[in-house]
Amino acid sequence: MTGTRNKGVQTLPKHGAPHRPKHQARKESAQRKVERPGRPKFHKRLHPAHADIPFVPEAHDTDATKYWHFGWPVSDMFVDSILKKYIPRTLAEERPPPEAKYASFMHIASRICHCNTLRLVLVQPDDSAPWQSPLAEDGERGVTFCMTVSDCSKYYFTKRPTKEQMGPVLEEQPCKLSTHEGSLEETADRPSSKKTRRPRPKYHRRLHPSHADIPFVPEERGRSSSRYWHFGWPISDTFVTNIIDFYAPGYLDKDRPSYVRYGRFLTIAERMSRTTIRLVRVEPDAFTALAQYQSAFAQDGEEAVTFCMVVSDARKSLFTQRPTKEQMARLISFFGAEPQWKMDARDKDSFYKYGHDN
Repeated sequence: MTGTRNKGVQTLPKHGAPHRPKHQARKESAQRKVERPGRPKFHKRLHPAHADIPFVPEAHDTDATKYWHFGWPVSDMFVDSILKKYIPRTLAEERPPPEAKYASFMHIASRICHCNTLRLVLVQPDDSAPWQSPLAEDGERGVTFCMTVSDCSKYYFTKRPTKEQMGPVLEEQPCKLSTHEGSLEETADRPSSKKTRRPRPKYHRRLHPSHADIPFVPEERGRSSSRYWHFGWPISDTFVTNIIDFYAPGYLDKDRPSYVRYGRFLTIAERMSRTTIRLVRVEPDAFTALAQYQSAFAQDGEEAVTFCMVVSDARKSLFTQRPTKEQMARLISFFGAEPQWKMDARDKDSFYKYGHDN
């Protein structure tokens, strides 16, 4: 019928296909979609040696205002137990401020797992970690958290612990690995590591085939974070006098000040060994009684022993400039004894006074 619309006849678009309502097209499109794969259990490893890092919880996607960290909540009681185990006198002598105490704890933790990316942050408390952090500011609620991976920056997300580094940490803190945003939303169980701690090396790695073997720095170094350690020989005033008298007869006939006598001694020692020797002062021990070894350079009331240092952890240059095997043999012959590691008598802040910064 002209001028009227026939509702019973389906109209065709120009290309000839039947017209479908929009809601029907959307439904069919949704049915054709492939289901999204399930959420991964772990983040993709960036290196074969990396430990498995559980995938960040789904709650991460619901709050873009906070960062998420992967690691361990630590209580004040746990920190105290670690300090008592590794640095007993830290808590025995006086109660250190929280900042100093937790700094010592982090030093120990980093040393145990051989990892330098551990950082302390604050996270929101929850049922598994309800304690209040002593590092929180006034009115702030937070739990101290030892973070090893975080989404706060690309650096902290990619600098991941290895499987070997993760093992010792799990042994020290037997708790579940948790991803914290502030509140613990999801916990990923991991089997405890059965690996024993890597045995302590006997020697430091040689930096050149000609270098002499340098015994690994003693474990006591970890309990003396405020002092440097030096490798060499303690010397007494009597030994210095005998060496000068032997190699430079008559030099001491005149009364010469200590710095002149020891300067002459160093000249002789370096000429005989063909290597650089530096003088420092170290703590006395059972083998260096102050009656014979008290340093001529000690300040008023200071108990210290003069020490001929050839390697030190005080500076990178002092640690890498090592004597060769031939030079070490000459040094041992000159001093009449094997070298040893000794702790500096001064705090690290005073090392510059020796004048050995290069």
